[in-house]
Amino acid sequence: MISNYIERLGGSEAQLSRLAILILLHLDDIVLISDFSDGVQTHENALKSFYTQKDLSVNLHKNEVMMFDTTQAWVTRSEPEFFLGEEKVPYTQSYTYHTYE
Repeated sequence: MISNYIERLGGSEAQLSRLAILILLHLDDIVLISDFSDGVQTHENALKSFYTQKDLSVNLHKNEVMMFDTTQAWVTRSEPEFFLGEEKVPYTQSYTYHTYE
């Protein structure tokens, strides 16, 4: 399973209250969560490796990175860059999850 794979490759989770969350899964959608930008890139690398091994693909149109740090140091710096293999993952400041029926 992808969550076990990410854990083995050193992914770091985020602490929400007392709960550590690494990944959210819903049908064919994945939300990767980390407290650190390095952790996000580690998750992206693990995702790419997992999907390559399983001969699957990632829909790059649905792959975005969003950060929740609002400290002054973060707000004044440039947007981070993340990659899924060679492809740059778009950075967004807002995200809406859409369900299709």
